[in-house]
Amino acid sequence: FVALHPGIVIGPVMAKPHTKASPVFCRNLIFHKPTMNPDSAHFVDVRDVAAAHATAVERAADLDAKRFVLVNDETARCVNPTSLGPIASSAFPEWDLRAKPLLPAWKYAVAKALSYVPVVGQNVMTPYEREAFAAKTALSNASAKRVLGLEFRPHADSVADCVRSIVDHGFATPKRKKASSYSVETVQ
Repeated sequence: FVALHPGIVIGPVMAKPHTKASPVFCRNLIFHKPTMNPDSAHFVDVRDVAAAHATAVERAADLDAKRFVLVNDETARCVNPTSLGPIASSAFPEWDLRAKPLLPAWKYAVAKALSYVPVVGQNVMTPYEREAFAAKTALSNASAKRVLGLEFRPHADSVADCVRSIVDHGFATPKRKKASSYSVETVQ
């Protein structure tokens, strides 16, 4: 067997129910919904995951018992999912795309402090949630690149393609920014 361990999978979306899975991070930008915001997220493009699976099937015999981490280069050191907001806004300056953190820094600090209070603390934040929000993990995709021959797509391309596919398929409609809030170049 070959074990493939992808990060949070984003990229082009083909079905509306899928927008509520990993691509929810991009979908939330369109709907302005709060997003979980630990500093320990790693992303990978769905097309890179597919290529890794195809290679694993084709080369199953010589890859037996190997494990590969699938994350793009930019997020291998981990990022906060709210970082998708500026990336998407840059790709689509005419749309109002916003990353709203589920727990702004001050709310996280209060929740973390309350989570240590006996009896009620577990209802505020579990020890696992405290760890998840505080952890900064670094992963390596070097083996996947070297052994599987993968070249991971740039994170910005995956984010843009994810948002574009959600909109193009009619799964969500972004609000347009007011004309004065972005520049429009005219072609003559």
